[in-house]
Amino acid sequence: MNTKITYKYRDANNYKVWGEEVIEGTLTLNQLTPCLIDTEFFIPKDIGLPDLQPYPRTEDDHDLHTIEELEETRESPTISLNAETLINNFPKARVGEWALSFRQN
Repeated sequence: MNTKITYKYRDANNYKVWGEEVIEGTLTLNQLTPCLIDTEFFIPKDIGLPDLQPYPRTEDDHDLHTIEELEETRESPTISLNAETLINNFPKARVGEWALSFRQN
């Protein structure tokens, strides 16, 4: 089984963009929640997922995204990232760059 990750970007004007990727292997939101910013936000580029904000960026844009759903699926992976790597990337990003990225924007 694989995991479909549905996530969302919302700018300061409430403009929303949804994205989804299928990764190899399974994971749950409970495994990721402790590493999310305020138990809700993450920065996709810091963990290996594509960012969803439009370009060029405006003053309303930032780096924060939210996970909307994690769903087990038999669909083939759409990105070369597996569940184990993603789970390991979250704490590294939390301790490292994404708190800094969040402050800079």
